Amino acid sequence: MNVKFRMPKLQLNFIKSPTMKELLMTFIGTTLSIVLTFGTAHYVDEKNKKDLGRQTAMMVIHDMDNTIELLKQMSKTEQQINELSRYIIDHFDMIDSIDRDTIWDLTDYLVYDSNDDRICKFDESSEKLFLSSQESWKNIDNAVFIDAVQNFYTERHDYFDNINKSPYWRKPISSETYYQYFMERSGQRYNAHETLKQFMENKEVMYYLDNASFRQASFSNAAETLQHYSDLCKFTMGITDEELEEYIKNRERKGRNIKDNELIGKWVSWDTESTYNCYEFLEDHTYKQTYINHYSYPIYIGRMDIIYNSCGTWQLKGDSLCMSLKTGKSSYKIDHSNIKAKPGKEKEVEDYIKELDGVCKQRVMEAKKEKDVTASYGATINPTGNKIEFVMVEEDESGKKRTQTTYFSRAKEN
Repeated sequence: MNVKFRMPKLQLNFIKSPTMKELLMTFIGTTLSIVLTFGTAHYVDEKNKKDLGRQTAMMVIHDMDNTIELLKQMSKTEQQINELSRYIIDHFDMIDSIDRDTIWDLTDYLVYDSNDDRICKFDESSEKLFLSSQESWKNIDNAVFIDAVQNFYTERHDYFDNINKSPYWRKPISSETYYQYFMERSGQRYNAHETLKQFMENKEVMYYLDNASFRQASFSNAAETLQHYSDLCKFTMGITDEELEEYIKNRERKGRNIKDNELIGKWVSWDTESTYNCYEFLEDHTYKQTYINHYSYPIYIGRMDIIYNSCGTWQLKGDSLCMSLKTGKSSYKIDHSNIKAKPGKEKEVEDYIKELDGVCKQRVMEAKKEKDVTASYGATINPTGNKIEFVMVEEDESGKKRTQTTYFSRAKEN
């Protein structure tokens, strides 16, 4: 006799039990929650790493582009100096008729700091940060990019080391020699043309000037070589010029937009023994500027004030401050009430004041014929409300842009 045993459906009964069903749902819910939590956390972590890697890549590329721009600017300077020195050499018998600022520019170009023999210097902070952080490499996870960056930094060091050691780049006049030249003529009025004449009798000076075209070509070639690495890094990381520009803008932004009522008042950028510069912004959207140069000179005791006053209108637009200078209303004034001629120099001081006064009057006459000048500055204010930053982007004749930053402090009430 065959006896069949019917096995109980334990699984079905288990699930149908209210208590067991609740426990099962709790288990499933908890398990699903853990999966979702850790899955989302992993996704967020990976995204953060990718974002950090991209930010690091843009930091490095920005450093590359700064180096390339420096080399291009140095190449341009060498080209200008080469043209200028050739002109002066060809017209050496007429050197006294050449503009004095031009003579000063060439003289300053020939002098180097005796305490620092390096011709070329650059900021290594981004390089050190990138090369010292293995985490940065992991976040980027792009072998082509990392190899290109390492090659760039290696070539940059090799090139700059060569510049700083090669005689082709060594400036011919040390600051100590320049100082001794002035000491030998202590008490005499400075003559820029005579100074350059003396220096150009030096064979080292002529050797340096003769090699200006070589230096120009070297800087240009180096910029072109290093540009390849920058382009490769942008390409392999898919970084656009617009994205890089936005990164630079956010990196350089240190404050917030200024409100009209916050700007109203007096703001001082320089207040030293030699210079004072103040802007006063008024409620009617006009402004006044006062610039004073406290000027000393060996033939008198004390300081003479050369005072420049200007005025115009202002308007805030987002993060920009638009200013329109009323050129025709600019004025110059000489205040010599705080100086005293040294013994035997009375006539020389008198002639000197007349000369400066004549220059100021001439400049005022020229300004009256000029059109108003409009400029736009990036303007932000810090959290305290007592410091503002003006950023101006200037463009030279070749279209290259240069950023100039000035900080102003709210003037203290007397």
